[in-house]
Amino acid sequence: MVEQRSRGYFTLSSLMLLLMALLIFSSCNKKSVPEGQVQNSTSQKITASQSVMPFKIRIAEGGGFTGQTSGYTLAADGTLTHWQQLPGQPEKVVWTRKVDAGKVSELKHQLDDSDIVGKQWLETGNMTTSLTYESGSTTHMWSWAGTGTDGKMPEELKAWYTDFKSVCKQN
Repeated sequence: MVEQRSRGYFTLSSLMLLLMALLIFSSCNKKSVPEGQVQNSTSQKITASQSVMPFKIRIAEGGGFTGQTSGYTLAADGTLTHWQQLPGQPEKVVWTRKVDAGKVSELKHQLDDSDIVGKQWLETGNMTTSLTYESGSTTHMWSWAGTGTDGKMPEELKAWYTDFKSVCKQN
């Protein structure tokens, strides 16, 4: 009986040693990727400047007697969310869908290339529309009295805003 225990113990400890050795050898075989580069699933190296910079574009309209606000948020991955919010309440998602990557890129580049980036435009009214553009660690925010293009919208944003809203209204 003593012989069986020691043989069983020997087998278990041998197995543990073998597993530890495999673990050590497999971890030593990992290739490191230089800082500033990302290695994707197909083992191609992508520099940080080539990867998609995260950004978010948010349009909000509202105010007035009820204080209700509604709007759209577009993320870099093409996720478009339509939301509504009453004062003192959390945002309620109305719907979410994906937007074509080409259109997302076009909207971002139009906004980047517009004359509004770098300018301040912060006005409010009984009803107010706001645009928030977060790109990397930079946040731009503009607001104007009224809703949509009916208000005192900066001229630099009118064509872009019309394009953005048409994407939001597509099914």
